[in-house]
Amino acid sequence: MRASVEDATAVARTSVVVSVTRTYSVTTRSILMNSASIRSLIARDDMPQLPFSTLFTANQLGVNPLSGWQYEYLPWPAEVILLLRSTDVNLRATVYSGSETIQERSPVQAGGTIGVTPSELNTPPITWIAAAGDRLKLVVDNVAAGTPTLDGIIFAHPIG
Repeated sequence: MRASVEDATAVARTSVVVSVTRTYSVTTRSILMNSASIRSLIARDDMPQLPFSTLFTANQLGVNPLSGWQYEYLPWPAEVILLLRSTDVNLRATVYSGSETIQERSPVQAGGTIGVTPSELNTPPITWIAAAGDRLKLVVDNVAAGTPTLDGIIFAHPIG
């Protein structure tokens, strides 16, 4: 069966509007599979995120900025992206998802400005796939007498 992208979207019965002049060769099965994928993406509009900024005292240990977040316990499987940046080099972060340790105690990237949320452009993301019911836990320790600030953001993109 030879169909254009407009025909594929019509078969999918979604509200997605496509205007492409090229013609693609697709099978009925792939159209139906794609329509189910499109519908699941459209129905899934809950992609929570939590930006945070935490000021540390001298030698403060065990801070969890995600504590109390509505999605601290994930209700569905998700791709999780965590970006962390500190104002100095003395913070160490450990990342947990359920019973798994995603990142052992490691230095947090320094060079941040207080109150500025990091972006993937200049901060290496910590990413993983978390199962439904997993508790997301971030434990941050200040290992010096300074008072750094940790800025970060976490995204939980539902999958499945």
